[in-house]
Amino acid sequence: AVIGHATSKNEGDDWHYDGVVLRWKRHLAFPFVFESGGTVYMTPGQGGDPADRSVTLFKADPFPHHWIPVTDMISPEYGPLDPIVFNYRDYWWIIVGAGSNDTLYAYYSTELETDDWRPHEHNPIVTDRTCAGRPAGRPIVTESGVILFLQNNVDQYGDKVQVYEITGLSPSKYTDEPIREQSWFEGTGMFGWNSGRMHHVDVQYITKSQKWVYVTDGDVKFGRSLLGSSWSIGAYVTEDPPFGLVQNE
Repeated sequence: AVIGHATSKNEGDDWHYDGVVLRWKRHLAFPFVFESGGTVYMTPGQGGDPADRSVTLFKADPFPHHWIPVTDMISPEYGPLDPIVFNYRDYWWIIVGAGSNDTLYAYYSTELETDDWRPHEHNPIVTDRTCAGRPAGRPIVTESGVILFLQNNVDQYGDKVQVYEITGLSPSKYTDEPIREQSWFEGTGMFGWNSGRMHHVDVQYITKSQKWVYVTDGDVKFGRSLLGSSWSIGAYVTEDPPFGLVQNE
């Protein structure tokens, strides 16, 4: 798989796909894109090569059609799944899934563009939690904490999105707890683009219209046994911030 790109000039109502922006030596997925210091970065999930299990940091030059590999941030013995990267208080953090979608590992560094990432003292920080053991999208980072979106794969892979809050995070501490027990996104049932599964979400605030856009993926329920997976991308729009958050301008 490769990473493609699309744009919208009317806040998500219509989209124009303008092609592949990143091909790599390995299978690519989960294109986690973020900005720091005016530079746009990406840490896609990678697979397909058991001998190379690194998480690679790419830099846009320019965004969005040209990406340069900067460094292999971590190269663990296990296969890292869907890495997310964020800055919280004194450190940059990487959180990745592993195992049977039931395990989380964390790494930290004082710098972003480095391969000197240290493993969390208690890695793996989560084990045997299939209901919330693999990243499901961009976390929401606030001064008071981090809201984490995690996949629920109890019934099937890519089934639902759960919402957790990281209540303690340091090189020697990790604690989290569900914000809500029920899933946040899941298949709607019956028919439609997201009737079967939903397992990724990205929350964006549109300053011009003062609306929140929840970009999600979805797979069909009926026909999957004959046609295979049929993932699509959709969006929900609301004026209400997620979980009562106050938007920082």
